[in-house]
Amino acid sequence: MSTSEDAHNRLDDASNHSSHSRPSLATIDEAHKGLRRQEAPHSLRAADEAAVDIVSVHTEESDTKQEDGSFSTYQLQLEKLCHSLWPALPKEAIEFEPIEGSDWSHVIGVTIKIPTPRDRGRRALQKVRRALKSKDRIVDTEEQHYVLRVPRSKSVWIEHEVATVNYVRQYTNVPAPGIVEFDCTKDDALGKQFVLQRRTAGKTLLSVFPTLNHQQKASVAKAFGQVLLAMQVDSHLSAGLLSLNLKLAEEDSDTELVQFPVSDRIPSSHHLSPPTEPSHPQSTLDFLLMQLKRWSALRDHTELEWDRMQAMAWQMALQDLFDDDRYYLCLLALEPRNILVTIRDEATVTFEAILGWGNAIFAPKFMACAPPTWLWNCDDNGKNADDSSEPDDVAQEVKHAFEKVVGKDYLRYAYKPEYRLARKLCDFAIHGMESRQEEVHEMLTGWEVLRRVKLREDMKRTRHKLQGRS
Repeated sequence: MSTSEDAHNRLDDASNHSSHSRPSLATIDEAHKGLRRQEAPHSLRAADEAAVDIVSVHTEESDTKQEDGSFSTYQLQLEKLCHSLWPALPKEAIEFEPIEGSDWSHVIGVTIKIPTPRDRGRRALQKVRRALKSKDRIVDTEEQHYVLRVPRSKSVWIEHEVATVNYVRQYTNVPAPGIVEFDCTKDDALGKQFVLQRRTAGKTLLSVFPTLNHQQKASVAKAFGQVLLAMQVDSHLSAGLLSLNLKLAEEDSDTELVQFPVSDRIPSSHHLSPPTEPSHPQSTLDFLLMQLKRWSALRDHTELEWDRMQAMAWQMALQDLFDDDRYYLCLLALEPRNILVTIRDEATVTFEAILGWGNAIFAPKFMACAPPTWLWNCDDNGKNADDSSEPDDVAQEVKHAFEKVVGKDYLRYAYKPEYRLARKLCDFAIHGMESRQEEVHEMLTGWEVLRRVKLREDMKRTRHKLQGRS
């Protein structure tokens, strides 16, 4: 048996003997393609019970910039959509607010105003004050806030995000905004796919992080570490994406995941071109080899790079780097811009919600362990700075707070140079290397350097052993 075959068999054995239990995802499978109510908006019930006598309250102008065409283009359709969602409410009871969107979707804030029972009991006083031209108006309405996201592209695969949010809310304690309505088709008043979620209070961590003192930053570091650990509570035998449309098999089969899409028409992203093939249990090595071969079949002009990356995967397996053949929830967009927080006091910051679940995948554990160096050494955009630079004393305290929460196993995957390169390899295996050939070459070169260093160390240890025997 060859060395490569031996490594292959050892990794397969590790996968076959994994015995972690996991909860059933049957509730996620109950979701059907098309319009589906996740939780009935309270406003529908309240509006039916209350006499509609809305006192209009104008909100302040949004401090976020408006996406080009996101509001004005769809305003009429938005009004029709909201009327279909809240038919008992008059037009003036619903307000819209353009919010800065993302590369994938327009984002619009929706506020609905429901009259409370106190309104009806105090109408007479309201009329008296109006007659006296008093500016002190009585306003007793219940406001409910939502966020409506409309994909920019016609081919965005929103089922994945809906399924992932459902999963996160059901099986973890990670805060994720609940989904109220969604439509995977275009058979609605908007004429487009959409997702309607509860709007969560708080500000983005990106906007407040530079203003925090070191105690507050340490609080953020602890909360961030707790989120990472919470996402690793459950694991699966196969890698891939969650989908609403896939029929679940037996509870221990892990077939509720679908394979990552590979396309020769567009740069790969699981936002586009929904995959249909179910994912199957695989070792980490088999998963990487399968993905690299799928890309190689589409990218003949870069066949050499794909072959070298497959060789790199084999070499990593021979070094026993793939020591956990299960797959964990990994949010690739877990960045300050997608974290809503509230500053409680001079020493405490709480996480209100995590956004960006359309970028969530199930991947090898080392993918979920990238060190968040922006916590102790970030640039103005909250991005990871150079991992090699050392933080100052205050930043070191923040780093220590994070590391104390996540533990040694996470830190091994986070900082070991081999796993830094393993994350890059896995990223290319999942998303391809469209326009990233230079990064591929840097990764392959870095791996060769590490291999030579390890080879010299192994030869040195062997020489010492032989000298000790003589």
